[in-house]
Amino acid sequence: MTKRRKNSLTDNIWVKVACTIVVLVVSGVGAVVLERMGSLQTELGSLGESVDRVKELDGIKERVIRLEVTAGQNTITDHAQLSSAVSQFPDIDGIPIELELVDSISGIEFDPRRSRTKIRITSRGEYLYLIAPQVQRVEGFTDPACVDVWLRINGKDLANSSVRQCWSADTDWEATSVLILQATLPMRENDVVEIMTRSTPAHKAGAVAISTGDIPLIPSVIVAILKVG
Repeated sequence: MTKRRKNSLTDNIWVKVACTIVVLVVSGVGAVVLERMGSLQTELGSLGESVDRVKELDGIKERVIRLEVTAGQNTITDHAQLSSAVSQFPDIDGIPIELELVDSISGIEFDPRRSRTKIRITSRGEYLYLIAPQVQRVEGFTDPACVDVWLRINGKDLANSSVRQCWSADTDWEATSVLILQATLPMRENDVVEIMTRSTPAHKAGAVAISTGDIPLIPSVIVAILKVG
C-alpha cells in the first residue's frame, strides 16, 4: 500500500510538471502569435490607409478631369480687354475715353486704327463691363476738382452708370485713385459702346498713365468686357 501511494504521488507530480510545461509552451507560442497578429494588423491598417489615399487621389483626378471638360464646354469666346498708355484730361462737357491698346479680344469688334473710342458688340447677350481708369489732377493743380466716368450706348448716356472721384484743396496734386465702373447689361447685335469722362473744372483732372521704369506700365484706363450669358 505504501509503495502504491508513493507511485501515485510521483505520477501526480509528473502530471503537474507536464501540464506546467504545456502551459508555458502554449503561452509562449500564443505570445508570439499574438505579437505577430498585432504586427499584421498594423500592416493591414497602413495598407488600408494607403488604399484610401489612392482612392482619394483618384477621386481628385476625376474631379479635375470633369472641371477641365466643363471649362472646355463653357469657354467664354466673346470678350475684350483694352487699355491706354496715354494720359487724358477731358473738358467739362465730357468726351469718350480713347483706347489704343488691344490686350485681348474675341467676338467683339474694336479697331483703334478706325476709332479709338467705339466698341461694337457683335452678338446679343448679357455682358459684364469692368472699367478702371487711374485718375489724377494735372501736375501742380491743387484746387478742388472732380472726374466723372460713365457709359454711352449707341450715342445715348446710360442712366445710373456714372462714377466720380473728387479732390479737395488740401490734397496733394499727385494723389491718385482708381475709379471702378462695373455693370451687367443686355446688349444687342451691333450695339456701340463708348466710355465717357469729364473734368470739373475743365482739363484739370483725368485718366493718367504712369511709368515708373521698374514695373509694367500703369495704364490710364483698363477696360474688360465679358459675355456672360
